[in-house]
Amino acid sequence: MDPWAYLPFSTGFRYCIGKYLALAESRIFLSEFLRRYDFKLKPGYEWKLRTTLIYEPVNDLELVLTKRVHE
Repeated sequence: MDPWAYLPFSTGFRYCIGKYLALAESRIFLSEFLRRYDFKLKPGYEWKLRTTLIYEPVNDLELVLTKRVHE
């Protein structure tokens, strides 16, 4: 491969300069989401996993979100 080839979000000399900003923003978003909402599996949902490259649910994951009340 040509060393000057452009590979977005790759590693090495030409990696994405916004990578660390994107990681920081995703952590902030996740922490705010977990702070503001409770979530549980929908009643009656059967949790079954299958193994492909990673573990994943057999059926779509069904969650019930409820907004937390802060005092």
